[in-house]
Amino acid sequence: MNQLRSERLIAAVDGALGGLKLTQGASKTPRKIQTHWGQDEPPADDGEVPVWIRDEWSVTESAVKKSAAEAGDESPTVFVLLPKHDADQIKEALASYAAAEDTLRRPTPQTDEGKAAQRAMRTRLATDDERLSSLFQDVVGRARVLQGGGAETTTSTLRNAVETAANRSLIRLFPKFGAGDNANWGKVVTKARDGAPDALAAVGHHGEPTTHPVCKEVLAAVSPGGTKGADLHKRFAGSPYGWPKDAVNGAILTLLAAGHIRAAQDGKDLTGPKELPPTQIGKVTLYKEDPPPTMSQQLAVRSLLTAAGIAYEPGQEGAQIPALLQRLKDLAARAGGPPPLPEPPDVDHVDALFGLGGNQRFCAVADDHEQLSQDLEHWRAADQKREKREREWHDIQRFLRHAAGLPVERTVEPAVAAIRDGRQLLDEPDPLTPILGELTAALRSELLARAEQLAAAQQDAIADLEAWEGWNDLDPGEREEIIAEAKLTPTTAPDVASDAHLLDALDGTPLSAWQDRISLVPSRRDQARHRAAAKLEPESVTVHLPSATIKSTDDLDAYVDELRAKVQPHIDADKTVII
Repeated sequence: MNQLRSERLIAAVDGALGGLKLTQGASKTPRKIQTHWGQDEPPADDGEVPVWIRDEWSVTESAVKKSAAEAGDESPTVFVLLPKHDADQIKEALASYAAAEDTLRRPTPQTDEGKAAQRAMRTRLATDDERLSSLFQDVVGRARVLQGGGAETTTSTLRNAVETAANRSLIRLFPKFGAGDNANWGKVVTKARDGAPDALAAVGHHGEPTTHPVCKEVLAAVSPGGTKGADLHKRFAGSPYGWPKDAVNGAILTLLAAGHIRAAQDGKDLTGPKELPPTQIGKVTLYKEDPPPTMSQQLAVRSLLTAAGIAYEPGQEGAQIPALLQRLKDLAARAGGPPPLPEPPDVDHVDALFGLGGNQRFCAVADDHEQLSQDLEHWRAADQKREKREREWHDIQRFLRHAAGLPVERTVEPAVAAIRDGRQLLDEPDPLTPILGELTAALRSELLARAEQLAAAQQDAIADLEAWEGWNDLDPGEREEIIAEAKLTPTTAPDVASDAHLLDALDGTPLSAWQDRISLVPSRRDQARHRAAAKLEPESVTVHLPSATIKSTDDLDAYVDELRAKVQPHIDADKTVII
């Protein structure tokens, strides 16, 4: 019976309070009530108004009044007492209902009398249900509603009384709500994301952001070690604040735009409020910042960014500091390297700045402005020299390969080794210029000399051909063709006016190849003469002289006899022999 009565009481109260909605303040912030049954006092720390419902079947009126009085005037709990009204009728109706319900659970009768009795029992069950609903509605209608402290709320219905008491309790539950109660926080969110310095003007605040009570509380709740945005939402949605989410978001974005906090997501700093949509605030981590940089510190950072060629938006210089530090590290990497380059410069101080964040990093960069400016200038100068010097160093290595065996190789090698071992490639004055000058002068002279020797040998070979009695029997076209085929056309000196042309000429024909070409001129002259004789004597036969070592007259006689043996048969056959 107690179970049935409790179920009926709960259903009647739910029917009376169902759909009850509360809003608070000008912002019309939605609120909820939380009904609580039982003898234990409900908690009041989840942001909902606790409505503690008890009945006189389980507790006395004096006990409920005592609980309300002892709770005090600051308690947000609403105390509801359901009176023990018409208890006997309720008991009788519950018993009758339970009996009818129990009877109807029995197997379905098969006789007409049984079926008639079952219909009568269903009618009785419906009548008892209607009667119970009326009795419990009457109980709910007579409920007493008390505020913490003992004051009773008297209105026509339980719903109205609970609503009135709950609205009063909201003031107790959220005593700091008024500081954030404004319908225009959405405008603050929009303006702060755009970087407007006067975003709080939308809620009537024209001073520094940190002097607004909501911003002040939010800033105090942000830890230097990092606080999740979701934790801030939860904190300020609950007691004693109860602020709407737009108020918390507006404060966060305003503080972020003013540089009092910074935001990071997945370990990466966000550059400003524009990168933080309100829907993502709960997912970021917020860090309390050092005081915002002074104007002189801002000017120092702007100067560095301009010198490094990094674009920035006024007021957003801090967003480009990572790019500035990376530019410095990239230049440092180019300012040194393996020999003959100098050792890469120390960038520990730049790495230390990378390890900071927000205003702390901004101010540290500004304070280190002079050193960073010098680094930027020196490292950029080294980078600009490096490409030209490395190209010259590469050319020197190529020239040295072509100078192998020449006196100039022994002359310049110590200086080249000193540059390599001493890592002097970027030194001033340029140590490569005199080495290049000495190498190119020697190689240019040697190359032109060998080209001249080749041309002279070719001219001598042509003169020998012209002195041969049969040469002039050929027509000019045939003579030119034979000379070209034998590669006896006098060589023109290569273009070595520039170092690049000199390298191309040496790569195309090394000095050793020039000497080979010179030594081949006599054999090419002989080949030309053979071709000329073949044209003059179509029936001629070419006989190659046998090789031999002649030490005595007998050796010479033997050699001549061997040659005669090779040539005589062709003479006997009326053939012209070309040796």
